[in-house]
Amino acid sequence: MSVFWSIIDNPSDPSIGIAVSVPGGPIWPDFFTGIRLNKYPRVIEAVAGEVGAHDELAGVNFPAGLAQLDPTAPPIPADSVEIYVHGGEDEVLPRSTFYAILLAFAERLVERPGQPAEWYTAMHEALDKLRAKIAADTAATAQ
Repeated sequence: MSVFWSIIDNPSDPSIGIAVSVPGGPIWPDFFTGIRLNKYPRVIEAVAGEVGAHDELAGVNFPAGLAQLDPTAPPIPADSVEIYVHGGEDEVLPRSTFYAILLAFAERLVERPGQPAEWYTAMHEALDKLRAKIAADTAATAQ
């Protein structure tokens, strides 16, 4: 499954100021603006640990976590994640695609000024964990 996406400036959202754009208008790009800026370090660390994470309006589930939350839910493929946004349909994305978009989006977030120093420290630590997770997954699939 190919997913075409880009990160665009979003001046209408002063809290984040950027958005994920996808032709065709699926709901999952709203996940990235549905997570409040101050929650991003925690969400990225959870994702790097393959633990579902959420904020008030959006979240992500991994196959094992969803099976524990709702054993009657349709299974998520092992190499995928389920994205949900309040008021929208749940969508499944390949895990590698989600990681790539999350990494690119978060890297753009840390380029933006205006947050407390401890937020930037937490973001850099979380991004290091996500990069390590991506590298480990890439190495595992290469074998």
